[in-house]
Amino acid sequence: MCPCTDPSTIHEGPFMDWESYYNWRDLPPESPVALLLHWPLSLYDAFCRFAVRSPTLRADVEGFCCIHYLGPEREVNMLPVFSELLAFFPTRHLHIDMIGPGVPTLRDGDLVDLREYPKCSDEECICKSSRRNNKSRSCARVTIKLWRGLYHDRYSDLDTSPHFIFAPNAGLPAFNSWQSTLKLISRSGVPARFSDYCEEAADLALRSLNSACPAAVIHSVQRFKAGWLFPTLHPNDFDNGTLNDSLQLHD
Repeated sequence: MCPCTDPSTIHEGPFMDWESYYNWRDLPPESPVALLLHWPLSLYDAFCRFAVRSPTLRADVEGFCCIHYLGPEREVNMLPVFSELLAFFPTRHLHIDMIGPGVPTLRDGDLVDLREYPKCSDEECICKSSRRNNKSRSCARVTIKLWRGLYHDRYSDLDTSPHFIFAPNAGLPAFNSWQSTLKLISRSGVPARFSDYCEEAADLALRSLNSACPAAVIHSVQRFKAGWLFPTLHPNDFDNGTLNDSLQLHD
């Protein structure tokens, strides 16, 4: 179902909609691939938008990028879909630490190494051939390590320093445990991005951010055609730049 070969062209920058992504990956409009790839593509979108705000971020992660991914649930059973990130980072090693109570106890500490796309069911497809050309991403690699528990409880156990933090469908106002995590993120100085399902939930999330770290939060909310909203926590301004301190909704 997911793309199984390299794209014909290199893409830089965020996608504005699924149609743009489908065209880039030569997928038919009826393909249900969006049901699986919203996780890695949302992560890629977060990277692009942080890179826009920080001119030095792309240089800092030229060879290696580390992301702390908070609150995984169904993703834990769908880790191969994150191999699609190979198409976006053909010369980088992308490491993702997934931390959350939804990680099964038996998988705590598991490390997954993705270097190829999942193979499709078409026996004639080039993805089955040992001669397929993947030299353009010979250095590309996505590694994912699973950690069971709340971020603020497991933070001292992590052996990586993230370039940014991402929490999809976080539900900040719904769980009191987020307060300790938000305060930790604010102290760390690492930028973080959160998503939610609707405008009301995102607005409540902004209130949670302001409550947990009122002196540090500089926020914006961006609405995408897929319906996701992203409040963004910037403990420190990137490169001493000025970020908009208002609620921004982009249709």
